[in-house]
Amino acid sequence: IVPPLMLVLALTALYAVWVRIDSVGFTVSRYWGLVTAGVATTHAFAYAWAALRGGPWMQGISRANPLLAALLCATLLLSLSPVLSPYRLSAASQAEVALSTRDADQRDSALFYLRWDAGEPGLAQLRALAARTGSAQDIALAALATEWLRRQNFREMRDQ
Repeated sequence: IVPPLMLVLALTALYAVWVRIDSVGFTVSRYWGLVTAGVATTHAFAYAWAALRGGPWMQGISRANPLLAALLCATLLLSLSPVLSPYRLSAASQAEVALSTRDADQRDSALFYLRWDAGEPGLAQLRALAARTGSAQDIALAALATEWLRRQNFREMRDQ
């Protein structure tokens, strides 16, 4: 009964991470949380499948483990490349949050993340936001992004 219950637990973790990402966007830590939950889910599925199928107990897991290890290695290698760079993906996601949200706290959180936590991709996204023109909303966001770029210390308050 444990392998199927591991699958339920892993799917719950995967769902929880996905709900958070859907709510407030990707960050580097949420990226790795998604990878971890995904790996746990695939392993739990393989173990549940091996435990519940006919024949000697857990016989099929010897075929699944090398495939799952290769999948994890490929994911890690792609994560270290521009293809699945967690910094690039999280910077794009947080820039989209800053553009689309009407909640000032969520927007400020996204801009803070771009300025201090997303590395060079975050700064590039922040510069792109600062260069926006057009609607009043775009101009207001550009002013906020410019203010965030100006800050030299992450503790610097907005009104200083």
